[in-house]
Amino acid sequence: MIHVNIHQTDEDCEITITGHANYAEPGKDIICSAVSTLWCTLINALQLSSSEIYEYDEPQKLRIKRVDEWAGSSIDIFRIGVRGVEAQYGDYVSVTDW
Repeated sequence: MIHVNIHQTDEDCEITITGHANYAEPGKDIICSAVSTLWCTLINALQLSSSEIYEYDEPQKLRIKRVDEWAGSSIDIFRIGVRGVEAQYGDYVSVTDW
């Protein structure tokens, strides 16, 4: 199962993604692909932000300091996307948002 943890305060946000969906064989797993696409889009969108961005590869982890309006909107879009994947494939994706 893929676990997406989003912890956002008034100023900062931390997002961590761990696990694998195991929905299909590697290279054909549409759930892993969906979450990866949302993650990469978020990372690319945040490059246009003035917030401080810290990205870690293992596990997939992102720390955003001083979330500006652009970063906040990008995080919200990511949140909507992963919640949509969770709604469709809840046996394979879990989102914790606090």
